[in-house]
Amino acid sequence: MKQTKYKYGLEVIEFYPHDENELQEFIQRAEDRYYNSIASLDNPLAASIHFLKSPISIALPELLSLHDQGFTIRNDRFAGMQGGALDLTLTKPQSQIDKELIQVHAQAQEEYAARRYARNEAETERQVAITLDRQRREREAAEKAAEQAQLESQRERALIELREAYAA
Repeated sequence: MKQTKYKYGLEVIEFYPHDENELQEFIQRAEDRYYNSIASLDNPLAASIHFLKSPISIALPELLSLHDQGFTIRNDRFAGMQGGALDLTLTKPQSQIDKELIQVHAQAQEEYAARRYARNEAETERQVAITLDRQRREREAAEKAAEQAQLESQRERALIELREAYAA
């Protein structure tokens, strides 16, 4: 898979390599969301649209026109009249679904790459923190050992001086 947006190696180490199975799970979840969603202004990528029109004299010709374009009524959703308005959930034509699925797959691949990069970035930061903490502990231990050696050396010198002072 060619990636140009997310660069590994300098600032971010690739602890979690590309996993085709994980990517396929992302794509499958994106497809499931696509097929189970209803298109809206916030989410135009969905296999279904909500058709709510009134009065019936305007709604029926529009519904027939959509049917001629390949839209079908979803039987697993509410279909009926509500307050004089025709209320249906329609499935888009297969040709349109196929085109949109290309976008859904591309978005899923981008989302997978972004999440993987974020995981790698977080793991890089965690590993850097672990390394810095280990280096700090090693430096403190070396300083403590040097201090102990210096104290031991000073003690030895003090003992030698005391022996010399009281040996005479």
